[in-house]
Amino acid sequence: MPKRPHWPDHRQHLQALCQAALGAADPAAAVAAHLRLEGEALLVDGRAFQPGPDGRILVVGAGKAVAGMACQVEELLGERIAGGVIVVPQMPKPPLRRIHVVVGGHPLPDEGSLAAGRRMRELLRGCGPQDLVLALISGGGSALLELPVEGIDLEDLRRMNELLVRSGLPVWAINAVRRRVSQIKGGGLLRMAAPAAVVSLILSDVVGDPLPDVASGPTIPSHDPPERARQLLQGAGLLERLPAAVRRALDAPPPPKGAVAEQAAFA
Repeated sequence: MPKRPHWPDHRQHLQALCQAALGAADPAAAVAAHLRLEGEALLVDGRAFQPGPDGRILVVGAGKAVAGMACQVEELLGERIAGGVIVVPQMPKPPLRRIHVVVGGHPLPDEGSLAAGRRMRELLRGCGPQDLVLALISGGGSALLELPVEGIDLEDLRRMNELLVRSGLPVWAINAVRRRVSQIKGGGLLRMAAPAAVVSLILSDVVGDPLPDVASGPTIPSHDPPERARQLLQGAGLLERLPAAVRRALDAPPPPKGAVAEQAAFA
């Protein structure tokens, strides 16, 4: 058996533990460990993906750790990236070269969060079947990236999120409500990218790594029953405290799912 280190100084031991934990969670290192380039193909944990002969590689992302992830992706792919948009809490240093950065709000969405949603939708609107979209997702994306359903404005969205984060509800319940009133959560980003293929690199901050709950699953199709969000809110005594526009959206039938891009997700 390998000899275990002896730590007479407990403070030094704790510092070593902290450094090891931070190193293991480093977003750039996580991407480097799972993503590499082999010829024209992207290899993710041994699986190969590449755009068609006339296709492009596009990068999108949302989350507190996504700046570091995007830096590593740019380092690897360079000019192969045809375009991209990420939303993060603050501008990365050094700045990215190929991927546009939007600063969004956290823990509550702001104008930047909505601008990121619109810009991402515009980028993906022209996707074709030969394109490949690389989606970088981490915790914090629920607030940082948003595109609410018709009729809900930013004030409504902030009031809803404020009630939810202060409610004591578990994260899966909060995200079930968020997905119900969003065009981009619960697989919405995946639908925007259709018919392109989408590869998601997901850095989880949720115990057990349930992918629909990391950033509310923008590339993970939702299977929530339409009535689930309303039932959760009623049980928590929150339904009548929500803005009227949000209650109307919860009562409306969900929009048609439409086409969904081919996807592969890696946590």
